[in-house]
Amino acid sequence: MTTDPNADPKFLAGLVVDALVDAQLIPKDQFHRAADIAAEEILVRQCMGDYWCTLCPQSLPKPASITLSLPLACPFPRAYTFLSNPQSFPQWASGLSPSPLTPTADPHTFLAQTPAGPARIRFTPPNPFGVLDHYVLPENAPAEIHIPMRLLQSNDACEITLTLRRQPEMTDAQFAADADWVRRDLAALKSLLESDQT
Repeated sequence: MTTDPNADPKFLAGLVVDALVDAQLIPKDQFHRAADIAAEEILVRQCMGDYWCTLCPQSLPKPASITLSLPLACPFPRAYTFLSNPQSFPQWASGLSPSPLTPTADPHTFLAQTPAGPARIRFTPPNPFGVLDHYVLPENAPAEIHIPMRLLQSNDACEITLTLRRQPEMTDAQFAADADWVRRDLAALKSLLESDQT
């Protein structure tokens, strides 16, 4: 980003708002209105000599979540039958549980040894909508972590989407590392389904 204190406020505002749109923090159709408001604020800050605080990356809102998706060259019925079985997750989701799940009295709840330690995982029951959400309750945690996941049909193939939510006190580096882990796991799922090993 430019460091020229006399830079055009509209140019600077456009850079900032464009970044917020890319991060899905501002709707695309609100770009011009947001840029106008930001330009006015930057102009005032320029006149005051302290507008740098508005451009500091640390002052920008952190994304609360990121949705990752991957196309799967696999028929929807076969992919969903595989994924709706909780015991299939250890075959590809190393970030959730690299070892077999232990059943509980509830047919949709399992005990798992996650990379972060023991946890209870509750899965969404099989349904006709491709919903694969699951809820992770780490040992001694106050609340479940909701992980939205969907399988979407696309002609004779499908697409998997997973939304990763930033947890309280999570740093940017930790959030980015979690996202990279999910990407690797989704790639493992893709390889598994497309090689017909399920």
